[in-house]
Amino acid sequence: MGPLAPELGFKPWQQDPSAWPVTVAPANEAVHAAKAQSYAAAEQLDMALRLAFFRDSRCVSLHHEILDIASGCDRVDTDALVEALDTGSARGAMMRDYRGHRDEVQGSPHFFLPDGSDVHNPGIGLRWEGDPGAGYPVVEDDDPGAYDALVRRALG
Repeated sequence: MGPLAPELGFKPWQQDPSAWPVTVAPANEAVHAAKAQSYAAAEQLDMALRLAFFRDSRCVSLHHEILDIASGCDRVDTDALVEALDTGSARGAMMRDYRGHRDEVQGSPHFFLPDGSDVHNPGIGLRWEGDPGAGYPVVEDDDPGAYDALVRRALG
């Protein structure tokens, strides 16, 4: 992914392979909790968590890491996020979404369109370099027009 958006600074995992996050569920829960604040807060936290993982090799499955990352997001009320994570207020909705769609979602991004169709990673063809958990995805094909085509299709 790095060559497509070098400004993001994505790089292979820099920590010991044993430090690779065993789950992203806590990060996903945090984004769901931030969505209760605003869509802008959720989007900002989502991007910050992705950068922390793919650029900075931070373990986004750890509560303290998520909160530290969130503290750098000016649209996220970190105190409200702490409360939501401590009480699990976003967990139920997140798990219902997960259980209802786990067989459909292939990864991120995966778009589900009004006509019932879906597209995983539109316009991108990739392969995995190295071992899972210690490697990284390599983009082999990139069609930036794929998103325009999706929007036209969704509107059509």
